[in-house]
Amino acid sequence: MGALTRVTMGEYRGVREARAALTEAINEVATVAKATGVTLAPDVVDATLKFIDESAPGIKPSMQRDIEAGRMSELESMIGIVVRLGTKHGVPTPVMRLAYAALKPGELKARA
Repeated sequence: MGALTRVTMGEYRGVREARAALTEAINEVATVAKATGVTLAPDVVDATLKFIDESAPGIKPSMQRDIEAGRMSELESMIGIVVRLGTKHGVPTPVMRLAYAALKPGELKARA
């Protein structure tokens, strides 16, 4: 979410629309993981949101910092893989797919 919004966790986590997209993205990741055979705690989505809520408000994850600086990022291994595995296992990933599409042009520019 930070890579898309370009603001800190503290700035986006309380915005209703951003939180809804964040929650759906986490749900998509969990659903894809389960479809690939990964065993997750039943409360993984809530636990992840709790972790985000309890994190320092000024945090910008490494992928966000890389994208903001125009450097190569972990886009393929963090978001692209979820989209690809979702497709492979028939799991819809609309939020992750949109994030990937929005961030891919900058990633290609950084890799050029």
